Amino acid sequence: MIEFSEEVLTHFNCDACKKWWSVGDWTKKEKMFCPHCGIVHYDFKEANPLQPAPADLKKDSIHLKLPRWLIAWLDGQPESRAVLIEDALNKVHVIDPPSDT
Repeated sequence: MIEFSEEVLTHFNCDACKKWWSVGDWTKKEKMFCPHCGIVHYDFKEANPLQPAPADLKKDSIHLKLPRWLIAWLDGQPESRAVLIEDALNKVHVIDPPSDT
């Protein structure tokens, strides 16, 4: 026989730094601080996870080859590889991503 337990996870997105994190067994009465930037949040808005992203904002998985030294550097950063690459391309090429509205 296998034992198991269940946990409720609440996912947060900081409106200051835009980073995500999750907390187990959180109640809406508790204040929350962002572990990335440290800002304390007292007001909360429930997200609608069932609302699909606009087609031009959906992300696709691609395979690309990068030098090992660059992969090592990317993996040493707190952001994901995808976020770092997207941010760098937006900055260098002054790309304006489409609006999500």
